[in-house]
Amino acid sequence: MAAEIVFSGGERVRVPSNNPDEVMARMATEGSRDHQAMGGVRVRPGFIDIESDRGIIYIRPDQVAYVCEAPGPS
Repeated sequence: MAAEIVFSGGERVRVPSNNPDEVMARMATEGSRDHQAMGGVRVRPGFIDIESDRGIIYIRPDQVAYVCEAPGPS
């Protein structure tokens, strides 16, 4: 099951490798601390790295409206 992150501005990003619960858990734990991201990049507190259908993106959980199950292929 894939997840979809919907930002407060309406933009949507598909997260194929995670389910919605895993994405929410990462936002709750990693978004509040400084951590090492994929490829050794240092991520500032408040941001997390997510593998999306657009590649690796860095998001701020406080800009996410909600996370849901991604719709199936159209």
